[in-house]
Amino acid sequence: MQQDLANIWRRRQQFEGTDHPGFRIQNLTTTQRDALTGDGAAKAGDAIWNTTQAAINCYDGSAWQIVDVPSAVGTVTTTATTAVEEYGNGIEHLTKLTMTAFNLGNTADNAALGFGANFYSFPAGTIIVTDATMVGSLTANISVKTNTPEIGIGTVVASGAVSVLSGTATFEDIIDGNASGTGGDTVAPDVNGTAFYKSSSFTNNILIKTTGGKSRNLFLNAAATWVDVAAAGALTFTGVITLKWSKVS
Repeated sequence: MQQDLANIWRRRQQFEGTDHPGFRIQNLTTTQRDALTGDGAAKAGDAIWNTTQAAINCYDGSAWQIVDVPSAVGTVTTTATTAVEEYGNGIEHLTKLTMTAFNLGNTADNAALGFGANFYSFPAGTIIVTDATMVGSLTANISVKTNTPEIGIGTVVASGAVSVLSGTATFEDIIDGNASGTGGDTVAPDVNGTAFYKSSSFTNNILIKTTGGKSRNLFLNAAATWVDVAAAGALTFTGVITLKWSKVS
């Protein structure tokens, strides 16, 4: 049934059934949207689906604005310990990862060791990473907690008998692992739950090509000469990592 009526609802409207989407907003091209006049002229709060832009538009009282929705998002590796929020549009993206006791791996006992774990993977296509931040704390399940390890983000997982991440550039090409935090806080991370902050240290944006070049997998890496302990144990991170990136193809 079609009715050419203006409806004003003063109570919540509820849809029932599972065989339909429930609500469909007006579908207009940009030309049709901009031609609205008279009784149909746009008012603040109006919304349409713009078929030209393939996006929701909202009218703010003076102009139509695109409601940004990310067209492609990455993948969280461990959903049990990582909650993800994705913001942006078809090009610009902001990814916020809230991590709780995310396990990087086991420390060493009286030896140097680098290790890490994959926490996020960018979607297919050409990606440009423009900024990254990390704020949180590390906790190690070991008997002696005097280490101040390097902690960074790279496109390759840290490995080997290394006490620093800088020996392999891709261990820390997103966020520098230096203990004082290049581009970040001067408080070195410890393994006893002290809060620290770091930001990306690269002066040139990181390019992840569609094929070849850097990996689209991101790893939270740590390295240190680990102290003599009763037994090696898990190193976990609790905090927030943010990534600003663009999908250009």
